[in-house]
Amino acid sequence: APSRGLGDVYKRQVRDILIPDSTSLWVAVDGGGIWILDSKACRVQQVIREDVDKPSSLRGNSVYSLLADNHNRIWVATNGGGLQYTETASVDVEHLIHGINNSQSLHNNEVNHIMADSRGNLWIATNDGISLRNANTLQWKQLYSGRQRAFLSLAADKKGHIYACLLYTS
Repeated sequence: APSRGLGDVYKRQVRDILIPDSTSLWVAVDGGGIWILDSKACRVQQVIREDVDKPSSLRGNSVYSLLADNHNRIWVATNGGGLQYTETASVDVEHLIHGINNSQSLHNNEVNHIMADSRGNLWIATNDGISLRNANTLQWKQLYSGRQRAFLSLAADKKGHIYACLLYTS
């Protein structure tokens, strides 16, 4: 039986799980935001959700992917809210979203997956291509955009090759 301290997280559609440290578990919930669990006490510590009255809150509750970087940030991929990040000690969220006619922005706000390569560059799989954000210059590059290709997942091997999973539609 599920622990009483976990609320109803076990009844929700979990898209991703991140273990950023030895005491917490971050759970990406489709439609439910981010649930931060105390891994030792097995209970919900905090739930991060969109609050339309707070601009620094999560933008969109359909969280699909989570990533911890080397700067104590948790990157959040949402379906519709774009790419966002928060410091592990904060609940304020920074937003990186698509800017109309701006090639130096996220290409599409429907983000399915995020990963970092060995150089710390962010690879973002969206519903219209892949956005690549250079870790040093913070410049954006768009791959396969404008072709209406939905990329669902990304992975890298030890040689640095990036692999992408496409949504197949007939």
